[in-house]
Formats: sequence, structure tokens, C-alpha cells
Amino acid sequence: MEGTYAQSGNARKDAQSAMTPSTCAPDAELQLMEPRSALAHRKLQPATLYNIDAWDRELRKHNLAHHFLKILEGFCRGFIINFPSIMHVQSPANKDSVTTYIDELHKTITKELGKGCYIGPLSLNSITKLIGPFQSSPLSIIPKPDRPGKYRLVQNFSFPHSTNPRTPNPSINSYTNAHDFPTTWGTFAIIYLLLSCLPPGSELATRDVAEAYRTIPLHPSQWPANVVRISETHGCIDTCLAFGASPSLGVYRHVADTGSEIMRHHGIGPLDKWVDDHVFARIRHKFIAAYNELRKQWQSEITSPEPQRRGARILFSGRTRDDDVTEEFNEDCSQLIRDLTRSSPRSAHDALFSYSFEDLDTLSESLSIPWEKTKDQPFSYSTTYIGFLWDLRDYCVSLSPSKTTKYLKAIHAWHKRPAHTLQDVKELYGKLLHACAALLRGRAYLTGLEAMLKTNAAKPLMPHRADKRVANDNDWWTDQLQSRNVQRPISPPNQPVDLLAFSDASSKIGIGIKIDISWAEAIAFELLVYAIDSILAEDRSRSVIAFGDNTGVVEGWRNGRHRNPQVNEVFKRIHLFIAESPRIDQIHTRYIPSGNNPADPLSRGIYSHPHLFLPPVPVPIQTQPFIVDAAAPPNPTELRLRREGVYPSPAAKILDRAQITLEAEERREAAATEDCAGSYSGSTLSNFTAGLHAWHLLHGLPWNINPEELWAILEGASHLAPASSKRALREPFHMNTLELFHSLMDLNDPRDAAIFACLTIVFYCVARLGEFTVPAIKQFDPSKHITRVHVTHLHDLSGLPVTKFRIPWTKMSPTGEDAQCVPLNGAITDPIQALEHHLHLNPADKSTHLFAWKHHISGLRPLSKTEVTKRIISLITAHNLPNIRGHSLRIGGTLHYLLWGILFDVVKTIGRWAGDSFTVYLCQHAMILAPYLNETPALLEHFTRYTMPPVR
Repeated sequence: MEGTYAQSGNARKDAQSAMTPSTCAPDAELQLMEPRSALAHRKLQPATLYNIDAWDRELRKHNLAHHFLKILEGFCRGFIINFPSIMHVQSPANKDSVTTYIDELHKTITKELGKGCYIGPLSLNSITKLIGPFQSSPLSIIPKPDRPGKYRLVQNFSFPHSTNPRTPNPSINSYTNAHDFPTTWGTFAIIYLLLSCLPPGSELATRDVAEAYRTIPLHPSQWPANVVRISETHGCIDTCLAFGASPSLGVYRHVADTGSEIMRHHGIGPLDKWVDDHVFARIRHKFIAAYNELRKQWQSEITSPEPQRRGARILFSGRTRDDDVTEEFNEDCSQLIRDLTRSSPRSAHDALFSYSFEDLDTLSESLSIPWEKTKDQPFSYSTTYIGFLWDLRDYCVSLSPSKTTKYLKAIHAWHKRPAHTLQDVKELYGKLLHACAALLRGRAYLTGLEAMLKTNAAKPLMPHRADKRVANDNDWWTDQLQSRNVQRPISPPNQPVDLLAFSDASSKIGIGIKIDISWAEAIAFELLVYAIDSILAEDRSRSVIAFGDNTGVVEGWRNGRHRNPQVNEVFKRIHLFIAESPRIDQIHTRYIPSGNNPADPLSRGIYSHPHLFLPPVPVPIQTQPFIVDAAAPPNPTELRLRREGVYPSPAAKILDRAQITLEAEERREAAATEDCAGSYSGSTLSNFTAGLHAWHLLHGLPWNINPEELWAILEGASHLAPASSKRALREPFHMNTLELFHSLMDLNDPRDAAIFACLTIVFYCVARLGEFTVPAIKQFDPSKHITRVHVTHLHDLSGLPVTKFRIPWTKMSPTGEDAQCVPLNGAITDPIQALEHHLHLNPADKSTHLFAWKHHISGLRPLSKTEVTKRIISLITAHNLPNIRGHSLRIGGTLHYLLWGILFDVVKTIGRWAGDSFTVYLCQHAMILAPYLNETPALLEHFTRYTMPPVR
């Protein structure tokens, strides 16, 4: 075996012949001279690729040497990782996989000898003579997942799990503690915060360090515990950090922390890393100043200039937000982003950003950081990092396709086995817990596996059967993974709304049964969420604070699940409701003592005046047998309980529900309108009141509110309307706006092609954007929304081509309307050409939404109004364009035809206005249209006469 490899460990070379064993002592001593010389050389010059002098210069230049002193010492002398002194030789056999992949073992040994990391091969007796008693850990070779033909050599430094006569020495890892080597962790939460606050148009890239652990040299005192056995009689002395030793992760991360900090001091960033995987973000240089102000704010909010330590992790803590989440960072944010565009030649695209790969390469080459260039993900709007796809164009983070496939296979393999060991449970639980970072409500579907973790811990090697709860949860996970629904939006922290919303439950107020108070508290919390949803406006989604006095429910909701199965089922319903609600983004729970909880008396039947009651909320069908409506007459069960004298008190005495009169209801409605004054616009309150009036008429109830009083309330409310209730004036779209969008959008991208086609057609049809899009991708209805079968190409009486779009349902015509436009041959904004290009990139059957586009993960998606608006905002923000939105298309289309001399009544027909509604529309938008019409006096005069009210 000794003759198979070169022995010096200094440079790779082929052995010419096998060495002849000799029993002569002088010969044996001669055989040890070369490895002894190699060991002496390695002690003086540790095996590392890094340019130690360059690291020293950088650390001193940026005044970082005192923070990272151990890094320089480790590079020069080797790192001490607290391996034990070995008193007795112990060299257990390797695992069977080494025999299976023996060729891979030979390749690895040859490579490590060539790099100077291994010294050998040597007989085990020779190793003892050179370094004294040693201990090797069993080797195994495992294929690398998702990389066919690639393998990883792993040393089981945790062997043996317990000592015995054959292996009396404890494992190497039993002497070490990962907490002795703390470092930063690029957690999902840290990366999410970092990326959510990037300016528009930013880009991401990722890079991996090649064989990261093997670049870290070990101190000679650590070598005896790091010997590699390569056969029954021979081994190698490993002088570098190995995969499997518990301190390895922290030691390498500390080196990576140092490199990252040097990069930040060069103005490169923002950046972060997870072990050897680095993510780099770059921003457009026009946003550098504004982004640096944010970094300064973060720096001022960081509570301590020195990092905090939590076990094996170090971090910087920022402010605690109103949602009770403390922001965390892997840096102190003191280093600002610099504009490095002039540091070296670069492409026109790279010149738009703060730095490029060329800047990163220049610094990396000086430090000799060995990037694995084959794994580079160049700068783009999206990248895959820590198992997730981060998309800055769609502002969405999702489980990567490879992880999705892997997790589905894991669930499928689970179902194939009738019973499962503790290790089986840990593996599946770890995968699905990882996915929960992108699917927050997934935590409520892991409680079955969490229960198995506890039951299997007593007998970890004995397979246990999973209960039905685990099977149901796994089915739910399968649905989510198959539908590519493991995703969440990337959005910066928003201020949660405090509506002073409280919930409580009492174990004494029930329907004659004994109930778990945690379950009752969870039901109260659920009904509170429904009530919050009913009073929020639909214009945007909000984060809301909800108070409760049950710590189990408050803390359980923060964790996303509850140990109690019944409470957890309630949480699942709430998660689903929030996911489908357009008004609620998140619910943040806060604890309040019972004595301070305004809902506490309500839970015991002590009610306020009926006019203060919240609107009725839906009661889940699962809880309807246990809940009665406090505002409804007593039901038969309640009457029977009263007769039997067992009806819970004091509810029946304090609130006589049968006496709630219509007069109180009507007063409540008027009071509600008064309470809303100053918070909403006059038109919103008028619509709200009209809806109440219609409800009364529909149900045959009298409407006894004084008309003059109601008029006065609404008139006063309109004067008190806050400025925030009125939208800023929308600038109209123009043809040159569409032409600019054409140059800025990537029309080879399926989404951009669909959006541009939609914009042009809506513009030239003078339509509403909502008529050609869907409100949400899950709400597509072919009977209401336009599909590809609804497009018809015709010719008019003059033989000119016309394209007709049949809109199945509009807010003005439930039976549908027709919109039409004509091709503009040769024009950049030709709507028919844009449509054909979109249909070519996004082919689908006729029943598909007209502007459905191919998402790179979930496949065909109906085009939502939100998607279009989001893209418009990203373009106008990135290029400092006027304030235009979806409705700007209808305004702009109207203006376009008027400026082209089309008669007002013809434009009215194109836009499908009925009666006087077109005149009203022009009056409403006169302030927007008039400046453009001033350039055509005759048209302005016609516009004035058309919109002038008739003489009375």
C-alpha cells in the first residue's frame, strides 16, 4: 500500500514501484525520514491556499486585526479545535461504503496528497512512531445529492457512541463543543430582512467556496486525533479540517466571517453567507445614497457595537418592532455601500449597479479565496440560496424546485414504510420544517411528527407506527408541494395596525358541557380574527395586532402551532382564512393580563350597550354546536336549560337578548357612521349607508333613520375626510409611455410579454384593467373572466381588420360586453402584435385566461390585476416616471382618441359608457385631461361644452 502513493505530502507525483518491506531497523528508520521531513515542513508551513500576507494587510488596513486575531494565528500555525490528546492507539475499521466506492477513496487520497493535506500513506506502526498514539474515526463515502458521480468522504468523529473493550477511547467529538466556536449564521430571517429592504431593480448572485473545510490547516497538536485509516494496515495523517468534526463548522464560518467583513469594508454588499455558500446583492447606483441612509438607521438601532452570543451563534440585535419581532443582523451595518463602477471596465448592464463580479474577483484573487466557479449563479433578479428561490422581480421566495422534488420523494418513501425510527422522523421533520420558512402556516401541520419525536426518543432504534394525524398532515404537505404553493411574498416590515382587538373565553359560560379552556380561548381568538377581517377596508392587506390573556394561545400562535390537537385544528382554520383574505396579511398576538383585558367581562356575560356590538361573524361549522349568538333570541336548548335551572349565569341575567330592538340597531348604524367620520371619504361612508339601507329593504325591515339627520352626518363626514382617503391624481398613459415600457420590459420573458399585451389592449380598448385581469390567481372563473376563446378577429364593412374581445362579465353588465381595437401595423405598441407574441410565448388551451403566463415554478398563471400593477410600480419607481396606475390606461385611452380627433360620442361608444356616465367621467378627470387638451383650443372648447351642465 505504501508504494501506491507519493509519501512526502509536499507535491503530487506518481509512485514508480511498491516499496519493499524490510525488517532491518536502519532501513525502517530511512523509510521514516521522508515523512518526518514532510511533517516538519508542514509544521512550519501549514497547508492552506489563502494568501496569509494579503489577509494580514487587509485586517490591519481596516482595523479588524483585533477582532480576527485567531484567524491569522490559525493560518500561520494551524487552528486548534480542542481535539483531545490521545493516550492509546485506536483505529476502527471503515464502513462498507468505502469498499463499495474504493475507487473514489483512491481518488480522494491521491488528491489530498497532491494538495499537501495528507501525509502518507504510512503503516499504522509508522504513524505511531512519528506522532505518537493516534485515533482514527471510521470513514464512509456517500454520493452527493443532486450531483451524480460526485461523492463526499465523511469521518464519523462521533464513533464510538459508547466505549467498550474493543474501542475503549471515547469519540473525538465527545471532547469537543461546537459552542466554543461561535460564528454568524445566515438564517432565513436575516436573509429575508436583508432582501426585503433592497431598492427596486436590485440583483442577486451566489457563490460557493471550493472544498471549504480542506482550506483550513490544523495545529500539529490536533493531528493525532485526525488520522485517516485507508486500509487494514495503513493510514494517512490529515493536517486539515475534516468534514464530520463538530468544531469544523464554526471554525470555517469564522474564516468566512472574516472574508465577508473585508468585502464589506471595500464597499461590496449587501452580502451574507451560510457556511461556504455566499449570497451577494447589488443595487443600482442611483439608489446607493438612499440605501446607505437605511443602513445608518439600522446601525443606530443595533443595541450593542459588539455581537451578542447565543450558543454557537453570534449576531447583532436591532430594534424590536411593533409585531414583537427583534430584527437580527450578521454585521453591525457600519460599512456603507460604495459605487465601484469606475474601478474596472464592465458591461453597460453592470455599469448600472454598485459593483460587479469583476470587483469581487479582484479582491478574492488577492486573498486567494478559492471560489467554485462552476457553481456560480451570476447576477440576476433571482437566485437559489439555502434551498429557496429568491425572486426580486416577483418579490416572492419559494422552495426551490430541487428541494420540492426531494421533499415529495421523502413523503412518498415515508408512506411506503409501516413504521419509523427516530432517525426517520427527524429526517422528514427537518425537511418540512425547512419548508415552513416559506410557508408559515405549515408549522400547524407538523404537530404529529413533533409528537413522534417525543414518543420515539425513549427507544430510538425501534420503529413506531404513525397515527392518522401524521398521515393527514403529510397529505396536506403533498398537496402544497405538488401545487408549488410553498412560497411567501418578499415584503419589508410593515407597521401592524392596533385596532384594540381583544379576545377572551370563560370556562363557566358554555352549553352545559365541560370544555378545555385553551380550546375555548382559541375559538375566541378565531372569532376575533373574523371580526377584524369584517371591519378592515379591502384596499390593501394589513398586519394586525390581536390581544389575548391565554399564554398558550398567544405563544402558540407565534410559533405557528399548538401542542393541543383541538387548538391546533383551530389554528389551521385561522391560517387558511388569513391566506385567502385580501384584508389581513398577518396576525400578531400579544399577551394582556386578564385584569386588563376588556374582553374579560364579555366572556363572563357582562355586555355593553348593544349599539357597540361588532358586526356578526361566521361561526365555523365545527363549533356551531357549542356557540350561541348573544344577539339572538334564546334557542330551544337554552330555554330547556333555563327551565331546568342549570343555564349558566350571569349571562341570562345581565343581557336580555330578546329586548334588543330595531331602534337600538338603527341608532347603532347612525352612530357607526358618525364614528367613521374623519377616517374615511364621504363617498365611502355614503356607499356604506346605502348598503345598510338596501339590506333593510331586502329583509323587509323599516328604515327609521331621519333623512335630514343622515344627510347632515354624511355632509359633515365628507368635510372631515382625511387626505389619505383620497387617491393622488393618476397621470394618463400615452403611446410614448407604452413605447418606453416596451424598451424597459423583457418581452422574451413570459410574464412581461403577457403584461405588455394586456397594457396595450386595455389602452386601445379604453377598458378597465380589471376587465382583462383576475382579482387573484386562485379566483379565475371562465364564466366571468376573459379567456382565449373570447377573442375574435373580424373585418368591418370597409374590409379593415378588427379584433373583438368578449368580456363575459363586467360591473356594468353581468351578461357581458364587447370591447374592440384594431391592429397598428408596424407600430411598437400594436396591440394585436403584442397579443400574438404573448400567445406564442405562453401557449395554452382555449379555456385558459387570455393573459395566462408561464411561471417558472407553478406553470400557467392567470394574470392578476395585482401582478400588472406591481410591474407598473416597479418600472415607474426604477425610472422616475409619473404616477401612473392601472386606471391610467382608461384615462390615457380616452385622451388618445380625443387628441386624434375622434368625436366625443364615438369615444363614448368605444369605452362602453352608457347615458350620461361619459359626461360624469370626463368631469371627474377634467383636471387630468385639461392640460393636454389646452394644446388644441378647438378640442378644449368642445370638451368644455360637452361637460358643461345644461341650463336650468
